Amino acid sequence: MSRIEIIIDLVKWFLGSFVILILPIMIGKSLDDRKQGLQEIEKYDKYATELIIQNDNLGKRRLLAQYFAHVTPSEILRARWIDYYNLLDAQWKAIVKRQKEIEEEKEKLKKELAADSALMIRPRLEMRRESAKSTTPAQTSEDSLMEEKAKRLKELEKASEACKKELNSDLKMPEDENAYNSD
Repeated sequence: MSRIEIIIDLVKWFLGSFVILILPIMIGKSLDDRKQGLQEIEKYDKYATELIIQNDNLGKRRLLAQYFAHVTPSEILRARWIDYYNLLDAQWKAIVKRQKEIEEEKEKLKKELAADSALMIRPRLEMRRESAKSTTPAQTSEDSLMEEKAKRLKELEKASEACKKELNSDLKMPEDENAYNSD
């Protein structure tokens, strides 16, 4: 045998041995990754059904998405959780901003109503004396304006409560603390 044939045989032996050794390792790693992915999907399915899909509370969904965005081992799933968290966070910030605007408008209306009430005490007393003399009670435009402000204040209070309910983020775990454990 010539020197080239010996080198070719050596390379064939090395490549054959290397492939026989590395191929099972690569296949095993691929199967382990797939197994881990399936386990992640099973766990996500448990959490997603109850805590995300069946839950209409933005605060709870946002906290859960934030959690999974940080702890998910799979890069692909983590990226999706980060996207979902960013979507929910934008909605959260919009609601917080809206609630702040509502609270500011409520305070402004309360001050206006207090000021209007203070200014209207004397004219109302005079008006009541006059309406007691006449057969029809008199209502001024100031009264109707105050009624509109009071009505708007009630609407704002309802909207504020709705915002607070949406922002409520108390996560309540099931009674059985092992309900989500897969072990």
